[in-house]
Amino acid sequence: MCDAKLKTVLSLFSPVASKLDALSSNGPATDANCVKLNTNENPFPLPKSVMQSAIAAIEHQYLYPEDDNLSLRAAASDTYGFSKDQVIAGNGSSELLGLIYRAFLAPGDRVAMLSPGFSFNRKLAMLQGAEFLEIASSEAHAAAGVRVGFGFGHPEIIGRLRNIQNVFNMNVIGQAVGKSILAHRHAYEENHRHIKHERQRVTLALLQLGFSVTPSHANFLLARVPAGQEGSCWQAALKEQKILIASFPDIDLKNCIRVSIGTTEQMDKFLAAAKNVCMNV
Repeated sequence: MCDAKLKTVLSLFSPVASKLDALSSNGPATDANCVKLNTNENPFPLPKSVMQSAIAAIEHQYLYPEDDNLSLRAAASDTYGFSKDQVIAGNGSSELLGLIYRAFLAPGDRVAMLSPGFSFNRKLAMLQGAEFLEIASSEAHAAAGVRVGFGFGHPEIIGRLRNIQNVFNMNVIGQAVGKSILAHRHAYEENHRHIKHERQRVTLALLQLGFSVTPSHANFLLARVPAGQEGSCWQAALKEQKILIASFPDIDLKNCIRVSIGTTEQMDKFLAAAKNVCMNV
């Protein structure tokens, strides 16, 4: 496309879209030898029963998926005790958040959100022409890549959200895996026990290294680094040892790091690397 035509196309973008930058990604590690503890993923593969459902779904990839996710919503309603009219299924929680913003916001509205929070909220608000205000305050079934999320609410509210949802918003594999996960929840119990055990073990180890660790019931730990150092420095130092963690240089948590709970081997490597950093700062 020549420069003149490209300039014409770019001029057609809305003022809001023209101002937005792409979200920074903490996606797949480029080095397969890296220990990836920066995006709160479940470190275990899908159970065989769930994987078989995904493989079976591939055989029907030539057909469109259910346009209303009816069987998936029915499975979720049975699992969590709601009627299917109270359930909305989406391509991960980010799509469902986007629907809520589209449904409730108009240009000029103001959205207040506690900080720190999900960074995508700012972008969703701006896409609707709303003003985003940050107020300062003091991902579990190993299927993050499949992108399956649920929302629950009053049937009237859920119905209106579904009215503005994209058609065929989920693919056949996502629908199949979502239903299989709900049907085989017991298969994850051992993984959940492991994560709880490792979370406690790593918490105690970090405390011994001089970290201050926020109590957690999630699959990650938020820890304030020793001696007032910045989390971004720790992130860089650990990355040199092929350990990927998250830091927050632009918000009130700049002295903190966030570490996902991985396998025992992964957490051993993280703790060994953390000890090395402590000895060299």
